[in-house]
Amino acid sequence: MKKTRIAIVLTLVLGLFLTVASVAYAADKEITILHTNDMHGRFVEDASIIGIDTIADIKANTPNALLVDAGDALHGLPFVTLNQGKDAVALMNIAGYDLFTPGNHDFNYGYQTLLDLAKLADFDVLSANVKKDGSPIFNATVVKEIDGVKIGFFGLSTPETLYKTNPLNVAGLIFDDPVACAKAAVADLQSQNVDLIVALSHLGTDDASEETSIKVANAVPGIDIIIDGHSHSQYNEGLLVGDTLIASAKEYESFVGVVVIGFDGDNKVVEKSASLIDKETAAEKYAPDENVKAKIAEIEAKQSEVLDVVVASIGYSLSSAREPGVRTQEMPLGNLVADAMKAGASAQIALTNGGGLRADVKEGEITVRDVIAVLPFGNYGVTKYVTPAQLKSLLENGVNSAPAAVGKFPQIAGFTFAYNPDLAPGSRVTEIVIGGQAVSLTDTTTKFLLVTNDFMAVGGDEYTALESIKTENEFNALDEMLLSYIKANPDKEYTDVEGRIVVTDAVPAAPPAPEIKVTLDGAALSFEVPPQIINGRTMVPLRAIFEAMGAEVVWDPDTQTVTATKGDLAVVLIIGDTSPTVDGEAVALDQPGVIVDGRTLAPLRFVAEAFGGTVDWVEATQTAAITK
Repeated sequence: MKKTRIAIVLTLVLGLFLTVASVAYAADKEITILHTNDMHGRFVEDASIIGIDTIADIKANTPNALLVDAGDALHGLPFVTLNQGKDAVALMNIAGYDLFTPGNHDFNYGYQTLLDLAKLADFDVLSANVKKDGSPIFNATVVKEIDGVKIGFFGLSTPETLYKTNPLNVAGLIFDDPVACAKAAVADLQSQNVDLIVALSHLGTDDASEETSIKVANAVPGIDIIIDGHSHSQYNEGLLVGDTLIASAKEYESFVGVVVIGFDGDNKVVEKSASLIDKETAAEKYAPDENVKAKIAEIEAKQSEVLDVVVASIGYSLSSAREPGVRTQEMPLGNLVADAMKAGASAQIALTNGGGLRADVKEGEITVRDVIAVLPFGNYGVTKYVTPAQLKSLLENGVNSAPAAVGKFPQIAGFTFAYNPDLAPGSRVTEIVIGGQAVSLTDTTTKFLLVTNDFMAVGGDEYTALESIKTENEFNALDEMLLSYIKANPDKEYTDVEGRIVVTDAVPAAPPAPEIKVTLDGAALSFEVPPQIINGRTMVPLRAIFEAMGAEVVWDPDTQTVTATKGDLAVVLIIGDTSPTVDGEAVALDQPGVIVDGRTLAPLRFVAEAFGGTVDWVEATQTAAITK
């Protein structure tokens, strides 16, 4: 009995020891940072947007949570622009946002207005590198304490703001070196004995940007986490750069980012992780906050009378996709907007930046709301006279990053041009045609009246050559021009590109494959997926032809096998296998069966002869004549 008792005691002691040992390195407490970025005014829930009312509920139901945004929230859709960002700030206040760092588009109302919006905010607005007269215009750092843990935050705004908002919006401001400002902010926070340092960064991680969050992470020790925006990046589990975890939740509230930090009993970081809550998960697990929902309804009620007026109806859609799209090539939406600018300003030619086109136009009725969503920045038309040489210089700027997707890529009207992306930047434009006539690219005498937008007219998107050219006139807002043009041209369609922008010396497109016809006993067969040439072999839809020949066809998705039977004869083909069987005997194929758009294609002769048929090829008509 004594041995048994001793064994029990030892077992209990060992079990207790193992239990304690197993959690020795587990976190004693966790803090969660919920984050958004690049919302661009997408505050209202729809098929792809989580909605700020649901985001509020996510925060309310997450213990020890902070809610932050990494910029480009206050400007974008008319929902927020009609009241110059005030409605956005009001909603972020009610939703429980704790911190925000301004992105380049948050300056679109002008920095003085942004400063006024910051005064309305119940959350901290941070940026260490936006300065006037040598000092930050926003707080550089702030310390938040949660559950006894001191978290130091600082903000960084992209220096690209100098040309990615209207330069007049930031006149007099300096966007200082992010790395140097980050080092100073970290030193300041460390002097306050914080337990964790987090950067709210609107720098992004694009290779095309000189200043990025990756650069900051590599150059500045001591940053535990960077909540990032600007490049619209989606990091499902974060991006680890050295000891710094970079988190970004794509764009438009399509995700809510979740960074969880674990601390031990001494408030030392023992673990950190990043994840994303997608739209579906948010809808399943959370409900819209009633207070935020009510505020949204109040805002929409004030706006709906104006915004929901129908101005036209179209039988096609217009895409504002970034890549490939308005930032990489000529697009029908770009042509429409440029034509509207040209007509609205009575100009000879028009040039606007693809990055200014921010929303699709869906098939059906077009409302004022839809038009403003395409052109949400409140830009207006500006005319200037330019020579062909000056126009070439402007276009060179527009295509100098091609084929990379950049906001400055031109959308045009009244002329065409050709460029070769393989040539050196600055020497890519090879031809400009205005009024049906090619112009000399070195002509500094002839002048054409150009309409652009006020953002580009003062050097925005690096169109600096425009800034020194005298302004002839200023016109209505671009959305007003577009509204007027759509109303005046209800029957004009923009279903395809028109060759306004031509890429030269590109690899020529392969000629379209000839249409292959199939007949069975003289009757033409039709297919959901047409016959085609694959690796030099004519491949035809197996099921359709076998069933036309009277066979029963069964598909096994687990084994990727087609079994066809007709009477006592069975044909078995496995996708990717070159040895199908006919009545139990293997048949050698040069080309295995493949799946194209959900349909099995197999070699023509095999399909025709498997059940005893024959096939003749008629070259003149590209017809396979099968006889049962």
